[in-house]
Amino acid sequence: MPNELAQKMLDEKKQRSPFLTLADGEEQEGTVLDIKTITKVGYSGEEEEFLRVVLRCDIEGVGVIDKNFDNSSKRWLEEVVKKDIDKGDVIKVSREGQQTKTTYTIEILSKGEAGALQGEPNVNDVI
Repeated sequence: MPNELAQKMLDEKKQRSPFLTLADGEEQEGTVLDIKTITKVGYSGEEEEFLRVVLRCDIEGVGVIDKNFDNSSKRWLEEVVKKDIDKGDVIKVSREGQQTKTTYTIEILSKGEAGALQGEPNVNDVI
């Protein structure tokens, strides 16, 4: 059984991180605030372009917080294009699989700003 104190700290850091990380089978809902390209070091150790989707999420125990989701896979880009994801859309991002077998899918919960989460992120809680 994992160390409960360490697991609690890990869960809290994951919740408060500015980056959205999902384990196999996890999902997160959020309102798309921005979609842009960024350059950073990828898994190969070389710089590459990633698509960053900024989501405003309501995290239990934390509140409303903005999360960055970065991905450069062809499959992820095809999912964003096929679903026509845009600012203001409320989406659910889901992860299935591990390591090189990981796939992310998007479900559109509502299009446009009508379903957007209200409020500002609680920046005082971000570590």
